[in-house]
Amino acid sequence: MGTRIWRDPEVGVTGLSSHNMDGRFGWDLFESRQVEIDYDHHLLIIRPRLPKHLKGYVKRRLIFQRGYVCMEAAFGNDGSSFLLDTGSDQAAVVDSAWAAAHHFTTGLRIIKTSSIQDPRGVRYETKTVEAPELSLGADIRLTNVPVFVLSGRNPAGFSLNILGNDVLKRFNIILDFQHDNIYLKPNQLMDAPYRANS
Repeated sequence: MGTRIWRDPEVGVTGLSSHNMDGRFGWDLFESRQVEIDYDHHLLIIRPRLPKHLKGYVKRRLIFQRGYVCMEAAFGNDGSSFLLDTGSDQAAVVDSAWAAAHHFTTGLRIIKTSSIQDPRGVRYETKTVEAPELSLGADIRLTNVPVFVLSGRNPAGFSLNILGNDVLKRFNIILDFQHDNIYLKPNQLMDAPYRANS
């Protein structure tokens, strides 16, 4: 990838993938690197150091849970760690146990009910609700976010919520795997309609 070469990488095969996805790779390929996802210019840039152009970016801490790259986010006062899943075409997916413990769906408008399938072929029944607000920090708030609520066991094997690409694409992102930070900058897709509402 670019000038990066990995010798004898471990490769798995799956018959299932997300919408328009040919394959996927893990964040561990970029350990101690900087990964910039520039949605405005359709670029993925891997660097040895942070770029100097951080004006307009908001810095947050990365959290690692069982090897998953996560960050804190909140629906109102109900904060949680969210796995960052650029391969998901959903806005957000919340764990069934987390949703029940926080009474998450109480009073929220149901957009639709459906089912999703994970890469192993396991099907999960979901309902999509509209969350009035999703906060990625005090100065980044999204409104009327469609949220898939799992009805069964989380495919990760433990309670974990997910931020999918329908949220992440609204920001140019720099993942700093040297210092475990994420930098977010709203981009031209900030006000784009959510996929679940189209």
